[in-house]
Amino acid sequence: MKWSNKGHEFDSVAVKICSHVELCKYYIWGAGTFGRAFYGLFKDKIHIIGFVDSKPEKQNTMVDGVKVYAPAVLKDTDAIVLVSTGWTHQVYTELNKMGFKKHETYFHIDEFTSVYMLYKENKIYVSDITYTITERCSLKCKNCNGFIPHLKEARNYEKVDILKNLDMFFQWCDYVNVLALCGGDAMVHPEFASILELVGERYYPKKAGNIEVYSNAVIVPDEAVLKMMKKYNVYYRFSDYRPYTEGRQKVEEIITLLKNNGIRYDHVKFEKWCDCGYPQESNGIQGESNLIKFFERCDRRSCHNLTERGVIFCGMAHAADRVGYCAIEEEEYFKLENYEQARRNEFLEYMLGYSEKGYHAYCAKCNGGANVNHNLIEAGEQM
Repeated sequence: MKWSNKGHEFDSVAVKICSHVELCKYYIWGAGTFGRAFYGLFKDKIHIIGFVDSKPEKQNTMVDGVKVYAPAVLKDTDAIVLVSTGWTHQVYTELNKMGFKKHETYFHIDEFTSVYMLYKENKIYVSDITYTITERCSLKCKNCNGFIPHLKEARNYEKVDILKNLDMFFQWCDYVNVLALCGGDAMVHPEFASILELVGERYYPKKAGNIEVYSNAVIVPDEAVLKMMKKYNVYYRFSDYRPYTEGRQKVEEIITLLKNNGIRYDHVKFEKWCDCGYPQESNGIQGESNLIKFFERCDRRSCHNLTERGVIFCGMAHAADRVGYCAIEEEEYFKLENYEQARRNEFLEYMLGYSEKGYHAYCAKCNGGANVNHNLIEAGEQM
């Protein structure tokens, strides 16, 4: 979205979220990680009736002591729906068909949380931030969305720089639900255990509610890493690209290790990826208004990345710049160096999708994420 009233974009939404909030009833659509984190944060602030989830295996179960319902429960309700799933386009379409209205009777939890906390409690709360601590990887995927195989000089970032950039981020932000450490493969970093300890001691849980680590299940966590994961209740997410990885991934071994140590994990098994189009010079979308609409629909715009240049919506856009595929202008980042109390609203608006241009230069080359891109390719095929 392109800024039109910088610093005040959510004034009218705030009225709808904060007025009579104590009298309203709410359902959370999505009983996954983010929905549960939202419940933990808001269960004593608003009246949450239950969760809604479209997955049959989750329906009629209990999550954190709250029942999970099928979407049909919403057909005859005066409750407000708070959407926590990543598949927003499909959920919004279904809600619209049932007569719900965006920013009136349904909200995304990112907006609801951030707007409520700013306008009601004068705090900056954001959903997530991802930090790439290394550009090196344990695999060499042919269609890597981070362009890792195409980097001429892949870097391991220094601990002092990692903490410096995180400290700058937390000058602007009071609390982030998920702080994710990734790569490449985060586990490749030779100082990964000490980085995890520094991040945990410095930010968890006061500043960061959850620490997540993204890996490829090639490197088995050693005792030092397992100790840090247990201490800071880390959520370990690893991708499974078999059979393309020729026996290099140690999925079962790692799952057993995590279970035995009581560490939370997510085993993400991919069969297909969205083809981002690299190295095409254009995706055929032209004109500012069309690029803004494309950006607003793309689910990758919510993958906020913290970089040495500031915060950016899309890690792929930053990676495309790093490999020389598509230059990203400085105005496409939110600069963190010089904190200004008066610009806190602008920072929050940026984190919720507003910017000077309303899109990235990379949007004119990329085919986008799953919400807009139906060109599928084999996931994890090795070069």
